[in-house]
Amino acid sequence: MAKALHVKWGVIQSRWQHSLLRWQWLQSLLLAILSAAMLSLALLDNERFYLVWFAFVPILYAIDKASLAMSYLLGVIAGWVMFASATYWVADFLVIAKDQSLLLSYLWASLYWFYCAQLLGLLCWLFTLLKRFTRLHEFILFPLILSSLTAAFPQLFSFTLAQTQVSFLTALQGIAFFGLSALDAIMALANIMLFRLLYQLTTKPFSIKKRDKRAMFVAVLVIAFWFGFGLQQRYEWTKIVTHSDMMKVGLIQANESPDLGHVQMMSGYSQVYPPEMEMTTRLGAIGAELVIWSEARPKGYLDDRQVQRVYQQEVANIGANVLFQDFHSVVSPITGGVGRRYNSAVMLNDEGEDVGHYQKIKRIPFGEYIPFADKETWLYAWLQSYFGGFSSKLTAGSRFNVFSHSRADIVPLICYETTFSTFVANAVANTLNPDVANDVDSDVDSDVDSDVDSDVGTESPIKENEKPLLLVAMSNDAWFGSKHQSNQHVFTSALRAVENRTPLVHVVNNGPSIVVSPVGQILFTSDFRQAGGYVVEVPLHPHSRGSFFSRHPSLFHTILLLLWVGVFWVWIRSLKQR
Repeated sequence: MAKALHVKWGVIQSRWQHSLLRWQWLQSLLLAILSAAMLSLALLDNERFYLVWFAFVPILYAIDKASLAMSYLLGVIAGWVMFASATYWVADFLVIAKDQSLLLSYLWASLYWFYCAQLLGLLCWLFTLLKRFTRLHEFILFPLILSSLTAAFPQLFSFTLAQTQVSFLTALQGIAFFGLSALDAIMALANIMLFRLLYQLTTKPFSIKKRDKRAMFVAVLVIAFWFGFGLQQRYEWTKIVTHSDMMKVGLIQANESPDLGHVQMMSGYSQVYPPEMEMTTRLGAIGAELVIWSEARPKGYLDDRQVQRVYQQEVANIGANVLFQDFHSVVSPITGGVGRRYNSAVMLNDEGEDVGHYQKIKRIPFGEYIPFADKETWLYAWLQSYFGGFSSKLTAGSRFNVFSHSRADIVPLICYETTFSTFVANAVANTLNPDVANDVDSDVDSDVDSDVDSDVGTESPIKENEKPLLLVAMSNDAWFGSKHQSNQHVFTSALRAVENRTPLVHVVNNGPSIVVSPVGQILFTSDFRQAGGYVVEVPLHPHSRGSFFSRHPSLFHTILLLLWVGVFWVWIRSLKQR
C-alpha cells in the first residue's frame, strides 16, 4: 500500500513538474513576443520612441536562466515577430514589383524576416554565453553585444535602435560625436540596468551586491552624461538654427506609380517638358532659389542632347537652380550596346548651365544589381529572370561629388544611400577636404583640422567665405506601397542631419518629403501619395559644415572592436584559471 502511494505521488509530482516547465516555456515565449511588439511599435511610429528604452526588459527576464539553445530560439522568435510586423511592406514590394500572389509573396518575405531574426537570436545567445563564461559585468556585455550587432549584422534594410528616436531630440544630439551605435549602446545600457533593478526589487530587494551597486551608479552617470550633453547641444544648435539665414528651396513630389514597362507621358507634357518643369516654373516664380525633383521615371537628359538643350533653356528662363535624378547609359563604341548604366544626380544653375553630375555609389541589392553571383553563373541568370524589369543592372559610381550653389555646397544622395551613416559622413568629409577624401574608399578620418569650436561642439573653426553644407536626397519609395516604409526611410535619413550638423532635404516620389534642421527638428513634412510642389525655408549657417562624427565616423566602431579584444582576453584568462 505504501509503495503504491509512493508511485502515485511520484507520477503526480512528475506531471506537476512537466506542467510547470510548459508554463515556464509559455511565459518565456510571451515575454519574448512582448519585447518584439514594443520594438515593432516604435519602428512603425516614431512617436512611440520611449518603448525602446525598456523594450528588452521582458526578453531579458525570459533568457535570464535559459539554456543557450533556448535563449537563441526565443531571440529568433522575437526577431521574426518584430521584423514581420515592422517591415510587413516587404511582402507588398514583391506583389508590386513581381505581381506575385499574396501567399507566395509572404512565403518569400518570411524567409527574409527569418534571416533578419538572427540578429536578435545572436544577441540573446551571445549575451547568455558571455554572461556565463566571463566575469565581465552584464552592464558592459549587453550594450557591447547589441551595438556591435546592429552595426555589423548585414541586412538589406539596416536596423538600429537609434532610428526609432527621431522625435527624441535630446537623446539624438550625441550622435553628432559618436554616431548611432553609441546611442544604441546607451539604450541597451538603460534596458539592462532597468531589468537588473526590477529583478532585484522583485526577487531579492535587500540583497543587491556591492559590485552591482557600483555598476548601477556608473550606468546612471553614463546615461545622465549623455542626456546632459544632449540638452547642452540641443540648446546651442537651436540658437544656431534660429539665427540662420533662410534659403527658399522648392520640392517637387511627382507621385508617379511604379511601372516596369513603358511609362505613358501625362497628357499635355512631353519628354522635353515634363510635369516637373512646369511646377519648377511656378516655384521659381514665388522665389525658390533651388528646386529639387524626386527620383522618378528617367528624364532622358543625360542620353538625349535635344532634351539637354530644352532643359537648359527652360531653367535659364526660370532663373532657379534645379537638381534632379536621371539615368545615364554609356554606349560601347565597338558593339554599339550599353556597356554601363548609372543612376545619376544632375544640377543646372540659374543660368541653365550644367554644374555637374553625381553617380550613385550605394546600389540597392537585387534592385539595381545582383549581389553574390557572377554574371556567367546560373544563379545570376535565375535571379535576373526572377526580378525581371525591376533589376536595372546599374553600375556603381566611384567618387563623391558636391554641387556649388551661391548659398550652399550641396551634397547629393540618391535613395538607398541615405540609410548608411558612415557613407554619408564620408561624403560630407569629402566636401570639407576633397584632396583627402575624394575617393569612396579614402580614409577621411586623418589629416583634418582638430581644433574644437567650444561654442557649437564641432571640430574645425569657420574659415572666411565658407558656405554651409546642405544634404539633398532624392528617392522613389512607390515600389513598397506602404506609408510606414516611406516614413521609416525618410525619418532614418533625418538622422543624417544631426550626425553631420547640416540641414537635410529629402524629396520622395510618393512622399512624405521632409526638411530637417541640423538639430534634428522636422521643419516640413509633405503629404503621402500626393503630387505637388512646395517651397520651404531651409536654415543655412556657416557652422553647418560637418561634425566630429563627419570627420571620425569609425571612431566608436573602433572602440567596440577594442572592447571585443578585451572580452576575449578576459575569457581566455578565465579558461586558463579553471
